[in-house]
Amino acid sequence: MEQKRASKRFWTKEEIQEEAKRYPTRSEFAIGNRSAYKKAHREGWLDEICSHMNRLTKPKGYWTKDRIFEQAKKYTSITEFAKNEPSAYRVTLHQGWIDDLHLIFGRQNLYYTKEECRSEALKYKSREAFRNYAPQHYDCAYRYGILTEICSHMVGSNNNRFVYVFEFEDHHAYIGMSYFPRKRYKQHLTERNSKVFKHIKETGSNHIFKVLTDASVKDAVQQEISWLKKYKDNGWILLNKELDELANDGSPKYTVEYCKQIASRYSRRSSFQKGNHLIYNYALRHGFLDEICTHMDRVSVIQHWTKERCQEEANKYKTRKDFQKECRGAYAAAYRNKWLEDICVHMERPTPHNLYWTAERCAEEALKYTTRRDFQEASPGAYNAAKKNGLLDAICSHMAQNSKPAGYWTKARCVREAKRYKSISDFRKKCPSAFNIAWRNGWLDEIRGNEKIKGE
Repeated sequence: MEQKRASKRFWTKEEIQEEAKRYPTRSEFAIGNRSAYKKAHREGWLDEICSHMNRLTKPKGYWTKDRIFEQAKKYTSITEFAKNEPSAYRVTLHQGWIDDLHLIFGRQNLYYTKEECRSEALKYKSREAFRNYAPQHYDCAYRYGILTEICSHMVGSNNNRFVYVFEFEDHHAYIGMSYFPRKRYKQHLTERNSKVFKHIKETGSNHIFKVLTDASVKDAVQQEISWLKKYKDNGWILLNKELDELANDGSPKYTVEYCKQIASRYSRRSSFQKGNHLIYNYALRHGFLDEICTHMDRVSVIQHWTKERCQEEANKYKTRKDFQKECRGAYAAAYRNKWLEDICVHMERPTPHNLYWTAERCAEEALKYTTRRDFQEASPGAYNAAKKNGLLDAICSHMAQNSKPAGYWTKARCVREAKRYKSISDFRKKCPSAFNIAWRNGWLDEIRGNEKIKGE
């Protein structure tokens, strides 16, 4: 067995210099002889004694625009560049140079054939993995209009789902579809927007959960519609809003052809969503949104929001808050490219609280109260500003002094004071001096045992 190198208690610079020659990188030096490395780091000798080592990480500021573009020429695509040069790619995104980088590689309308997209899709089990690991194949498949077709085998496609039901004792029911019904069951019981969660909260009704199909089924949408009709005919009160999307005979009110006809009126998904959110959400929920939107332009957010467009959008708003709330894409692009100061010069800036509470305003506010506690509770902004600026004693000189003399808070007085409050936290907040004395002297257990005080 190799004997572990003994650490020295004291290291001279020369000894550390000699020791450092044994290692090719700083990380190996730090692992191999921690005490020598820490001494060199503490004394500021690392750069000098490690000058012979290979540096694996680039120093701060290394990735300039010229260096990034020179490095990018070694790769055939942005995906390959991002995968092999992650630090350079992150700097590119942060500095807003991504549009210029696209020009280096060039943007073709379609990179791969349908067969290549179909072959690549078979490697992945979910759309998310397909989109993340093969973004160009995914994009081409979307443009060809074959995305739904080549992703049909994936978990998360709109095929091969189970149909389930929640049956409540008050004769209400909720029917749904899921790839993982047990997981979906737990989500329904915890998600506040779930119809099941809301019904349980409002009524407190007990329920039974059933999986209605023995296995995942390809025609899950039609199966769900069929079960909805069965339960409705049997007198159940259904919580599903999908009922609004069924005709009287139980068939879908909105067919794919009908939804495609509506979608053809729009050139972008955002316009479609705003113009007819009912059809948009129906198509999204039933999994054929990609199919009916193949004719639409896919606009890159990074390319779309130029400085001129951001300025035009910003001119519609009076404050930055409204700008950010109403058009997050433009705001994010302006923030990322450091244009905010230029395009928001016309906007109103709210007065910060720390500038509002001047000495005069604090003094005027303090005259409304007879004790410091009332002042603090009713106007914390003025109170804190006065305290921060050392004005509290001067502007509160007219107030009654509530501080107790030393030794005032005996055990009996603490217990009596605690009875005025509903909880320990209320006691601590409203009378901190008595609470602290009780805590230091170990009287809180007795106070918690009092009928009027309930410990948390």
